[in-house]
Amino acid sequence: MVTAWRVISLADEPGKLMEQNYLLYNLNESCKLADTSWIKPGTAMRETTISTPECLKMIDYCASMGISYMILDWGWYGLANSHKSDPSIVNVTNPATGQPIPRHPGLDLPKVINYGKEKGVGLFLYVNRQGLERYADKIFPLYQKWGIKGIKPGFVNVGNQEWQEWIESIVAKAAKYNLLVDIHDAYRPNGFSRTYPNLLTQEGIHGNEQVPNADHNTMLPFTRFTIGAGDYTPGYTRKDLQTTFAHRLALPVIYYSPAQFLFWNEKLTDEHKRPELDFWKNIPTVWQDTKFLLGEIGEYAVVARRSGTTWYVGGITNTNARCLQLDCSFLSSDKKYIATIYTDDVEVPGKIKITTRKITLKTKLSFMLQRSGGFSLKIMEL
Repeated sequence: MVTAWRVISLADEPGKLMEQNYLLYNLNESCKLADTSWIKPGTAMRETTISTPECLKMIDYCASMGISYMILDWGWYGLANSHKSDPSIVNVTNPATGQPIPRHPGLDLPKVINYGKEKGVGLFLYVNRQGLERYADKIFPLYQKWGIKGIKPGFVNVGNQEWQEWIESIVAKAAKYNLLVDIHDAYRPNGFSRTYPNLLTQEGIHGNEQVPNADHNTMLPFTRFTIGAGDYTPGYTRKDLQTTFAHRLALPVIYYSPAQFLFWNEKLTDEHKRPELDFWKNIPTVWQDTKFLLGEIGEYAVVARRSGTTWYVGGITNTNARCLQLDCSFLSSDKKYIATIYTDDVEVPGKIKITTRKITLKTKLSFMLQRSGGFSLKIMEL
C-alpha cells in the first residue's frame, strides 16, 4: 500500500531553507527514463504576435543572446479554452474570442521551426488543458515529428487526486515523445521532476505576469522556492513592473528554474539591446553549487550560484532602500577573479551602471540599494 506523505523543512537560518530545496525532490521515485540525453535545460523568450516575421526576428535575437527556446503562447491554434480547438492545426486567432486578428501576417510554423533549428533555438508550444484532454495522443507524436522541443500546459486543474494523476500522466506521455514540459498557472512542484526530469519547471507562483512588488519577491526565496523550481517569468522591459532594472536583472540567479522564461509579455524592441542584458547572455539555468549569502524573509536576499568556474551573484531588496555588504569568502582561496558588477545608476533613473574590478575571497563589496532595487555580479577566474 502507498500512502500520502508530508514534509516539514527546518533550518537554523532562513537561507538554508532554500539551499535544501532538494529534500522534496529526493523523496520521489528515481528517474524512470532510460535516456535523458535529450533533456536540455535553458532560457526562453515568449513571442506575443504569433506571426512569421516577428518569430524570425525573435529567433535571431535568441541566437545572439544564447537563449535556448522561443515559446508561442495561446492563440496559435484557435480559442484556447475550447475542446473544439485542435492544437494540431495552426489557426491564429484572438485567444479569448476565437476571432481572426485583423491584418495578421500569418504563421508559417514549419518555416519558423526550421529557422530555429538553423539558429540553434528550439520551440515550445502553449497548449491549454482542453487541448491536452482531447488531443494529447494525437499531438505529442506530431510535435515530435515537427521538431517541437516542449509544451507549456495551460490552466490545468490542481488540488485533488484526479487532476494530479492527470497532469502526471501528461508529463509521462510527453516524455515518450521527447517533449519538455513547463506547467503554467497554479500547479506547485512536488518533486515529480526526479521521476520524469522532462518536467523542467512549473509556475505555481505569483510572478511578474501579475506584476507583484518587491516585498513579495523577497519572500519567495524562503517560501515557494523551498520546494523546487519556479517559472517566475521575470520579464525585463515591461513598463508596468514595480521593481528597478537591477532588481529584475538578478532574478534568474535568485529564482531557480531549469527552464528560465526570461522575457514574457513584451514585444521585441530596441530596449532588448540594453547593455546590462549581457549579464543574461548564455546565463546557465542549472548550477553546480549554490550559496545563500544574505537574507531575511520579506526583506532582502543575496544568492551566489556557480556554473563551471564562473560565479553569478544576485541580490534584491524589498520596498525599503538598504545597504548590504557582500563578503566574497565563498570564492576559492587560490584564485583571482574579475567581477562585472551591475547596479542601479543613482544619477540616471532607469539606467544600469556597469563596472568591473578585480576581487579575491578577501574582498568585501558594499551596495546601497534603492527601494525595490538590486544588484548582480558575474565573477570569472583571471
